[in-house]
Amino acid sequence: GDLVKADISQASWTLTLPASPSPNSVVGAKVAANASGNANTLTVACSGSDLFEQPGGGTSLTMSLLLQTACWQYNSGYWTRVSADLPLSQLDARYGAGLTEIDGGNA
Repeated sequence: GDLVKADISQASWTLTLPASPSPNSVVGAKVAANASGNANTLTVACSGSDLFEQPGGGTSLTMSLLLQTACWQYNSGYWTRVSADLPLSQLDARYGAGLTEIDGGNA
């Protein structure tokens, strides 16, 4: 499969998934760069009559968090998400400071 690394630090853009690829094809997208505080997004769009997930599913979705990643697998007109990563540091400021060592009681 392919992994597309998107730099949306300057502008939004759209990744269009392939139309009717081979069964079990996998495509991934990752927001590799984004400027703090901007509203830019990566739009992932299906081609033709393809849909995300199920009948009646959407034809596009957006990603905007730095290091946000998702992968989809194609089968019979549907792109099913098989993997996703939402970085905690982008969801909640409490996780942005890095790791803190915890004393395991060894004095």
